[in-house]
Amino acid sequence: MTEQNLEVARRLLSNFRDRDTQAEAGFSDSDLAANVALLDPDVELDATRVPMDDIRGTYRGVEENAGFWARWLEAWEGFDFDTTFTAVGDDVLVAVPRQRMRGRGSGVDVDFPPYWILMTVRGGRLVRYVFFTDEREARAAAGRSAPS
Repeated sequence: MTEQNLEVARRLLSNFRDRDTQAEAGFSDSDLAANVALLDPDVELDATRVPMDDIRGTYRGVEENAGFWARWLEAWEGFDFDTTFTAVGDDVLVAVPRQRMRGRGSGVDVDFPPYWILMTVRGGRLVRYVFFTDEREARAAAGRSAPS
């Protein structure tokens, strides 16, 4: 993983964590602009493995990705996370967030179960990311993504 590509992944997650929580659905125009600049116009999110039926699917393009995140954030009034990154190739890395969230209606803090994000970054932009809830599956996919 090049340092530039790793920095793109770090900035995306940092921007997401530090977004303007006062904006509707959790994003202000400046939040969106900060991340859109780091996304490939045809960015693909593979959320087919997430355990929440109402957001499970594949999202293509910036608009569909923003819609996914807006729907996800509707349930939460706050969250924080720390992320570790492991490079598995020049343009592929695995991000492992450790996340704590507060329910919007309940006010209850929740430690989110572990998950893994396989991210592909090229030319300074995120082109694809895949969520995994199973570490072995994530590692296997990361191994397939690494150059041979």
